[in-house]
Amino acid sequence: MSQVRSKQISDFNSNVVWSAAHSNEIPNSKDIQNNFVPESAMVIEDFSGSAIVSSTGPWQLVLSSNVQNNDLDLITVYVNGVKTNGVSSVTGNIVTIDQYAYDIEVDDALEIHYIKEHNV
Repeated sequence: MSQVRSKQISDFNSNVVWSAAHSNEIPNSKDIQNNFVPESAMVIEDFSGSAIVSSTGPWQLVLSSNVQNNDLDLITVYVNGVKTNGVSSVTGNIVTIDQYAYDIEVDDALEIHYIKEHNV
């Protein structure tokens, strides 16, 4: 492997635009931290065994960690292995889910997949 020369480094772009990044751009550690999700931040929490009367209105779950940037797109709810929609808000570790047409029964498998807060 050859050494990188100072002329080569001076040609690198310091402002990486991820959608248009090329092989001549080296991201710094902050770019990596802000644009990639560490595997340890991907969380699956099991709420099976919870009876939730969801057919009467919105309901909430309390997660063990805060959701990254309170971003709704980083949360997915699965009921009996089926991905469902309806997360209406998230504040820290409290997730509010819209009314379903059915109740979650004690024997239903309920999982929340989310990205926990990791940028410090």
